[in-house]
Amino acid sequence: MSLFGEANKRRFADRKATICGAKGDDSPIGGTRLRIAPTIRVVWVAYWLLLTVLLLAPDPLAMLGITSIPGSPGGRMEHLLAFFVLALLACASRPRLSWGMLAGLLVGYAVLTETLQALVPTRTVELLDYVENLLGLAAGWGLCRLIGPRGARPASTPEGDEETAEAPPAGPSRFGVGEPPD
Repeated sequence: MSLFGEANKRRFADRKATICGAKGDDSPIGGTRLRIAPTIRVVWVAYWLLLTVLLLAPDPLAMLGITSIPGSPGGRMEHLLAFFVLALLACASRPRLSWGMLAGLLVGYAVLTETLQALVPTRTVELLDYVENLLGLAAGWGLCRLIGPRGARPASTPEGDEETAEAPPAGPSRFGVGEPPD
């Protein structure tokens, strides 16, 4: 009998899974991240709603009770910062979308909100705002993917994901022994 019997090994694995947040997750940080993802998701949705209201308001600064944003030359860079934060929150919230779907949703939102500003009195559509929106998304997305654990993957991905898909059962296949011919 080994020093660590099977029962002790199972107990240790269960305790590790509880501490780390999920079975197979060796990182306590990853487990903590899994537990706070729903909170970040709520913050992301609230920020997204607030951003939508501000982007489509006739005078968003007046809604916030300020006349100008300090350090913003000529009213530039607000869009870049707003969409940078949106991308960071979207990435960190681990929504149940693939990366492609999430990126498409954010880019569509950025383009749509800027286009809809043409319908709002006192607001104008500017090419530079489109560029700032998209650069902010790209910067936030890139930073999140760079510093996030294992690329900060979404909570679940569509079937066919190589990293999360279970291995096929071992044994003979319908083609006989082993894998089908190429």
